[in-house]
Amino acid sequence: MAENHDDIIKLEYPHILYGDLALWNRTTTREPGELKYYLAKDGEIFIEVTAMTPFDWHQEAITRVVNAINDRLGVTISEVDSIDEADFHIIIEDSFGKGGSINGPIGSDNRQAYDQLTKNFYELDIQFRMNAYAGAPQDYNAPGPADPIEMTDEYKANWERTFAHEFGHLLGLEHPSGLKDGDYAVTQIAGAGETSISNMGINHQLEDGSLLVHFAEFDWEALELIWGKNGETPPILKLDPLSRQGDSVMGQLVSIAKTSDETFKINGNRDDYKIENFYDDSLEKTVQANFLKIISLTDDLGGDIGASGDFALIGYSAIEFNDATYQPNFTEEFSLLSYPQLDETRVFLIPNGRTIQGTESFDTISYLGSTKDSYSYSSGIITVGTGDFTDTLKDVEKISFKDGDVLISKYSLSETPDSTKNILAAHSETSLSGTLNFNSGDNIIILDGQGKNYRGLSGDDTYFVSQLLPKSTKVSITDTEGTNVIQIPTNTYIDKTLFTKNAARLTLEDGREITINSADKFSYNVGGNKTDGTAGMDLTFPEFALVFGISDVLNSSGAQTGTISDLYII
Repeated sequence: MAENHDDIIKLEYPHILYGDLALWNRTTTREPGELKYYLAKDGEIFIEVTAMTPFDWHQEAITRVVNAINDRLGVTISEVDSIDEADFHIIIEDSFGKGGSINGPIGSDNRQAYDQLTKNFYELDIQFRMNAYAGAPQDYNAPGPADPIEMTDEYKANWERTFAHEFGHLLGLEHPSGLKDGDYAVTQIAGAGETSISNMGINHQLEDGSLLVHFAEFDWEALELIWGKNGETPPILKLDPLSRQGDSVMGQLVSIAKTSDETFKINGNRDDYKIENFYDDSLEKTVQANFLKIISLTDDLGGDIGASGDFALIGYSAIEFNDATYQPNFTEEFSLLSYPQLDETRVFLIPNGRTIQGTESFDTISYLGSTKDSYSYSSGIITVGTGDFTDTLKDVEKISFKDGDVLISKYSLSETPDSTKNILAAHSETSLSGTLNFNSGDNIIILDGQGKNYRGLSGDDTYFVSQLLPKSTKVSITDTEGTNVIQIPTNTYIDKTLFTKNAARLTLEDGREITINSADKFSYNVGGNKTDGTAGMDLTFPEFALVFGISDVLNSSGAQTGTISDLYII
């Protein structure tokens, strides 16, 4: 807590840093460690605000602030031409003398995001509005428009400092007098007694008598706690506020029970806290989701009721206070809330719901309060939940539910062939009997009906499995030596499959049946074609079985028919 003697207050870093959840909102952008903005053009309307063409000195000031941030911090700020590519908008508005001019981020109320976790406020949804004449004396209570004052060099410098201040909010800094997270240095009178130099506070005067241009060193050091220095991995990307556990209720924290009978302990008395059920205004009912909002009635300075904000508890069976135990009375199971680790996955919004995006190496998503019956997979689209609360998962290899895990294939079949590629047809009308034995070299073995049994030797062989086989042909592959690949080219139709822990049978269009012995010893290439250089995707045997809906094939106790069928390799 701040040093506070005789109204002299020295700021500390927590006093100007938002809480973890608010900071976490700033990581959920399209590219981790990057923030892209769109500078609104003349006449564009955003939430009933009309943008004006920025003056040249506006553009120059914005560039200086952005360059200073990029040079110092481990975040990259850049302007984009398309609004669809932007993480936030900067709107310069002609609001002189109209009263209520808003300088800074609006539209992403962190309190709203905090209170309504199930309503998908996991997005950097910040609208950055700047009065074109901020920094000049104005009467914000004037009833109507007035002629703008001429912007002197002094006023322009004030505008640039104000712009930097608002950019500080966007990057995760708050006012020292912020009352929501329990760490504020200055109480009810904003800035009273503040001595530390900070562009987030009221003291902008440097020791030489000049004024701050952008940020004080104190502000920069606080920003480095979030974003790191230039060239570093931003520490903010390692935040995981949705799995926090604590002994006291302070700040914008969220804690999630790991088991259905877990209790949450609060080092305080029951009468010091108000407990509310989560209320969904859009549904006009209390969501019976074991989602409690805990409001502290005392703050850390021992002062005003409600000053220290609230706290969300999800899935706990009880709250243990020092003098009492509170048990929620919920009748329905909480079903939809995901908790991605931020160093593995990113979450963003799409028009019809929330999308959880894994990385190229795939990731795990946990739905600790849901069961597997809330999951579905169709045509490569993974969804969890129904109705208003539906997640779409991309590049996720495992979903953990409270009643078990579901593995997701990193490759999906297609309902239609690729119109840009040929569909192979039978090489001959009938197949020959007998066994085709190949030599010990690295062979490309094309299954075309010249034998019933294809047998390789010690080389690293590629078996080309396709509709070159005659219709209604049954063949087998046996090869226990070397590093061997089953390659299935694009536009091969898979009618059905059968798997055991060490064998597989593929049935292609028109009854072409291929049995692969010791299938667990092969790797599988889908969509590739070694004869024309098409790479395709490489899969292990378990990954290949998973494409057809067979999980954990290596521990299978018998034969399993693939649940995904009648689709094309693409």
